[in-house]
Amino acid sequence: MFVRVFIIVLFFILLGQFSQVFAQTPTDATSATKEAKLSVDYHLPYPGILPDNPLYKLKLIRDKIRELFTTNPEKKADFYLLQADKRLAAGILLFEKGKGELSEQTISKGQNYLEKALIESQKAKDAKTSVLDFSAKIKASSSKHREEIEKLMEKSGGQLSEKFEGGLQRAIEFEKRAERFNPEN
Repeated sequence: MFVRVFIIVLFFILLGQFSQVFAQTPTDATSATKEAKLSVDYHLPYPGILPDNPLYKLKLIRDKIRELFTTNPEKKADFYLLQADKRLAAGILLFEKGKGELSEQTISKGQNYLEKALIESQKAKDAKTSVLDFSAKIKASSSKHREEIEKLMEKSGGQLSEKFEGGLQRAIEFEKRAERFNPEN
């Protein structure tokens, strides 16, 4: 029995290593040209299984195992950033499916990962690891989070904008923190 569970967990870990497909969130054709100038040039990863799927708990277990076995602060920061971006992409898809509250919760959890990425990148910097490229990546990600939350607030027509407001404030805070994050100091 233990061997079967181990093989299944190992399968999900390996599956996660090869499933990092990058996709851009779709936009309306009428507003595509307007948003092209304002849009942050940062692509979100494909989120995979969404939180409304019964198999999502297996994905969470796989991710927790990967998190536990990642000890290098630089790699852990990268892992957290990927998780933050996947949660944002999942939140957008959930919103489009009409699951606004679950969307907001998913995006909020993603922002928790974004904060962890900032903390881990600081640890990497303290360990004298070069994080110059990574700090720019965190800033771009946090800018994308802000942009996408603003879009969701606009699309919700006021119904969910109060719930997304906290997420927007956090995204702005992370964007500022990433901007102040100077790897050379």
